[in-house]
Amino acid sequence: SGIVNVNMYLTPPYSQAFEAHWDPMETIILQVHGRKTWSIWEGGVALGRYDMKYKPKQEEIGTLLQRIDLRQGDILYIPSGTIHE
Repeated sequence: SGIVNVNMYLTPPYSQAFEAHWDPMETIILQVHGRKTWSIWEGGVALGRYDMKYKPKQEEIGTLLQRIDLRQGDILYIPSGTIHE
């Protein structure tokens, strides 16, 4: 058995929900409407835990690895500890 959490976020056009951060859990993103650009950076932590700080300082964010445009129906997997925005 395990724990499953579901979060839903609404980001209005031309705005940003969160600054660059990492999450302590595996993240699966389903774009249900519209589109959103995600950025993935080098850095982060290998084994993120809930008791750790999730927002890295600017100097802790590595090189931009990828920008991904999600459109309605697209799915993106982000491993635990991966810096993204």
